[in-house]
Amino acid sequence: MVVIPLLLVALILVLEISAHEPIGIVSRASIVTLSALSILAYASLQLRKRNEIKDTVDNIWLAVVAFMFSYAVADLALGYVLIPPISPVIMPDPYVHHRLKPNTYSDERTTDFAIVVRVNNLGMRGADVEPVKPDTVYRILMLGDSFTLGQGVKDNETFSAVLQKSLRDKDITVDGKTVQVLNGGVDSYTPILEYFQLTRQMAALQPDLVVVNFDMGDLIQEIAYRELLVLGPDGEPIGVPNSSTERGESRSAPIVRWINRNLFLTRLAIYHIGRLRQDEAITIENTVEQANTALLRHTLAADSTDRTEQWADIFDSILRMQRFCADNGSEFLLTVYPWGHQVNDSEWIPGRWRFIPRDSRVSDRSIRTIEEFATANDIPLFNAFPAFRSYTGEQPLYFKHDMHWTPRGHELMAAELERYVLLTVDD
Repeated sequence: MVVIPLLLVALILVLEISAHEPIGIVSRASIVTLSALSILAYASLQLRKRNEIKDTVDNIWLAVVAFMFSYAVADLALGYVLIPPISPVIMPDPYVHHRLKPNTYSDERTTDFAIVVRVNNLGMRGADVEPVKPDTVYRILMLGDSFTLGQGVKDNETFSAVLQKSLRDKDITVDGKTVQVLNGGVDSYTPILEYFQLTRQMAALQPDLVVVNFDMGDLIQEIAYRELLVLGPDGEPIGVPNSSTERGESRSAPIVRWINRNLFLTRLAIYHIGRLRQDEAITIENTVEQANTALLRHTLAADSTDRTEQWADIFDSILRMQRFCADNGSEFLLTVYPWGHQVNDSEWIPGRWRFIPRDSRVSDRSIRTIEEFATANDIPLFNAFPAFRSYTGEQPLYFKHDMHWTPRGHELMAAELERYVLLTVDD
């Protein structure tokens, strides 16, 4: 009991040091726990030499073991009951970090919703799609993260599906062609992943219009993905591989993922500890896989961080997509939309308090930055903020706990995009 914990500590240190990265939160906690266990074991062995307290020491260890066993059982049981299954099915990828596994179904169950997600033959949400575009079809490809994917709503309730149905029901065509809208949204994607998704996976679909839906969380998560970015000999980006041994991700990341998916109490403890470590390096582990107040800080009036380099990375990815579309005969559209706290004081309550302080004031600084960039680079921009902020309907646009749109939110986004399509394309 004395030597084994110390050997495990040594093993953890060797693995972390060889990774040339800061020691992660799980590794640190493990080192402290194992070291304390070794010290207690040594102290117990010394105390057991005194016959008058030998039984007391044994009883204390019996209580410790019983507590640890009970905690483990309770943690796993609560995780099974309270942590929803990962949905949809995600698989690692050497270029876009992760993607949806084709031809899969999965459940999403939270306090806000219970739905089934279908991933089609091409690894996109919705019905199967014929890869070869018919001559009679005008194909719109939506790129984005979980808002675009449609977390929390049914397959036919995503704004991509609603937009396609509305255009077809109204018999609206583009250049005499029927409009088809493909949902390329993937959970936690940012522009750098969307660039590789477009160039390596979606180009063969020959989209007539590529719509990149910029999310407010992209600014920070882009940093984490770019830490994993692999460059070619010419300095051009090749991809963002998914591997726990790649630069920018600690070796403890797979363990953290397993904890987040299976252990409710431990997951909760890591989350609250993580909230105290907001100034540490931005990684996949602490900005993509768990809630982090740094994610939306740039949307708040109190933010004073110089984000020039962060925006430069985002804009670099977007410009790459714009150039690729121009070279391949596709139109290009950039959209930007709000999270609930940027709409009014009643949406996304109480979920917002996991990300932002209760006394926070919202700033439109980031929106203006995107608008200025789009104008300077002749990029068509659709800003959904005015539509969401002027909404006066009775149904909420965002879920209470989950940050995503309700079916009504998707309907609003689809209606606004439809207006854009009608105004900018020839019938």
